[in-house]
Amino acid sequence: MHRMRGTFILAIIAVLLGLWIFLFERGPAPEGKLLLSIDPNKVEKVELQNLKERKTIVLRRAGKETWRIISPVSTPANNDTVKSILDRLKRVKIELSLKEDALKRKEFGFGNPEGAISIELRGGRRYRLVLAKKTPDTLYAYAYREDKRKPVVVDSMLLDDALKSLDDLREKRVAKFDKEKVERLALQYADEELLCERTSGDKWRIVKPIRTNADESTIGTLLDKLSTLEASKFIDDKPTEEALKKYGLQKPSFSVTVWLKGRKKGIRLSIGNKSEEDASKLYARSSYVPSVFLIDEKNLSDIKKRLNDLRSKRLLAFETGKVDNLRLIHGGKEIELERKKQGERDEWMITKPVKMRADNTTVTNLLWDVHDLEAQRFVDNPKGLEEYGLDKPQVTVELSEGKRTLKLFIGKAASDKTVYAKTNEQEVVCEVPRDILEKVRKDVNDLRNLEIVRFERDDATEVAIEWLEDGKKKQVCIERRGKDEWDVVKPKRKKADSVSVSNILWTLEQVRAEKYVGEETGDKKFGFEKPQLVATVKLKGRSPIKLIIGAYEEGKNNVYLKSSEVKGVYLKSDYILEDLKRYAKELLK
Repeated sequence: MHRMRGTFILAIIAVLLGLWIFLFERGPAPEGKLLLSIDPNKVEKVELQNLKERKTIVLRRAGKETWRIISPVSTPANNDTVKSILDRLKRVKIELSLKEDALKRKEFGFGNPEGAISIELRGGRRYRLVLAKKTPDTLYAYAYREDKRKPVVVDSMLLDDALKSLDDLREKRVAKFDKEKVERLALQYADEELLCERTSGDKWRIVKPIRTNADESTIGTLLDKLSTLEASKFIDDKPTEEALKKYGLQKPSFSVTVWLKGRKKGIRLSIGNKSEEDASKLYARSSYVPSVFLIDEKNLSDIKKRLNDLRSKRLLAFETGKVDNLRLIHGGKEIELERKKQGERDEWMITKPVKMRADNTTVTNLLWDVHDLEAQRFVDNPKGLEEYGLDKPQVTVELSEGKRTLKLFIGKAASDKTVYAKTNEQEVVCEVPRDILEKVRKDVNDLRNLEIVRFERDDATEVAIEWLEDGKKKQVCIERRGKDEWDVVKPKRKKADSVSVSNILWTLEQVRAEKYVGEETGDKKFGFEKPQLVATVKLKGRSPIKLIIGAYEEGKNNVYLKSSEVKGVYLKSDYILEDLKRYAKELLK
C-alpha cells in the first residue's frame, strides 16, 4: 500500500512538472517548425555519441543506400537502421521552445547531456544536436542545436538513436549478396570439396569432385539461407591468431564461398567450434563481416550440404511439353511416336511399327514418369556396363527436345525394389525404383488412342439412347431447338430438362476408355449382340457417332465398349452405363 501511494505521488509530480514547463518555461513555439532542414540523401557521415558512457560510433556512406561503421570497428552497418535515423532527423519538429536560462537549469540536464548526434553533409557542412535527457513522461527529450544553442523539446526517439549500441547499428547478416548474381559456389569440408557453377537461369552443375547436374531447388534454398543468415551475437571484433585458434577458425571445419558476377573475390563464411557457453551455437567469421560472431547451428542445416545432397536426383532434365519425338525399345520391339499439331491441339501419333493415333494421356503420363524419375543411390565410378545390365538394357527410352536427344537406359535388378539405370548425359550409374519398368515398357496396344468418342457439344443436333431395364427395351430421343434448348421427341414430345441434357452431353462428348482389349471377334462375352445401352449422336457436318455398351467384364465393375469412331473393343468403369441410364430416365419424368 505504501509503495502504491509513493508511485501515485511521483506520477502527480511528473505531470505537474511537465505542466509547469509547458506553461511557464516555454518561449515562442513556432508550430510545425523543423529542427533541421536536411536531405538524408546528402548526408555523408553520422556520429552517434553516448556521452554518459563516453562511447562514439561513426558511420560513413559507402554507396547510394549503403552505410559502413568506421569506428570503433570497421564493419557493414544495417542500412535500414541508419535510414530510419536520418529520416527521423529530417522530419523531427520542435514541440516546445524553452527559455534560454533552461540551459543552466539542473532539471533539464543540459549541464550533463546524455547523448549527441552529429551529421556531415556533402560539401562539408556539419550539424550537431545535443540531447540532454527525456522529459518526465519519456515521450520527449530536451535538446539544442550546437550552432544555435536554443533549448527545445523534441521527440525522445532522437535520444534513443544517439544511445544506440554497436550491435544495434551493425549489419547482422553475415554474407549479404544478391543470390541471382552468384555464378559459382564452393563448399569446403575437411574431407571433401564441392564446386558448383551456374549454367543458365536457375540451372546449376556440380563440377567437382564429379561433373553432374545439381538440384536447382537445393542450391536455391542454400543461397537464400546464406544471403539472409544473421549473427546471433558478436564476440570479438579484432581477433588475434591465438583467439582464432581458440574459436576453431584458423582451420575451419566448414566454409562456404560464393562468387558474384563481375567480381574476382568471393564472399566466404567460415564455421568453427561450438560455443563454450551454448552448444547450440557455433563460432563463425566471414569476409563480409570480419568479426567473430555466433550463429545458431540449426540455421546451417540448409547450407551445410554434401555431394549427395546437392546433386540432382532426377536422371533427365527436360520439359515434357517440348518433347517432339519418343522412342521405346524393349524385348526386340521398337515403337516410335511423334507429336503433331491438330488445329489448336497437340496429338501424339504412333508412327512405328504401325500408324495410328496414340492416347495423349498415356503418352503424357509416360513422359512425366521419365521426367520425375529420381535416383535412390549413385555409383559414381562404374567399372563397366555389363555388371549393371546396361550393355544390353531391358528398356531404352529415347526422346527428342528440339535438337537435343536424351536417352534413358534401364538395366538389371539392383535389389528387390530397384533397378540400375543411366543416361546418355553422364557416366554415373544409379539405382531407381523398379516400378519404372512397367511405366515405360509399353507396347502398341498400351499406347494406342483410348479416346473412343469425341465431339463438340454445340455440334450435336440429336441424341438417342436405348437401354435395357428389367429385360425390356427403353428409349429416349432429344432434339436441339435452340442454342441451349432441347425437346424430348420420343417417346412423347415435351420440353427437355436442361440439366439432364447437359449431363448426357458432358458424359458423351469425350469418352475415354481405360483399356484396349483387342479386335472385335464376335465373342459373345463382349455382349454386343444384346447391348445394355446404345447411344447415338447426330452432328452437324459429320456422320453420326454410335457408342455401344455391352456386357460386364467377368468378376469386375467394368463394361465392354465399342464405338463407330474407332476399331476394336475397350473396357471402361461401369459408371458410364449407370450415369447414362440415370440421366435418360430423368428425361422421361
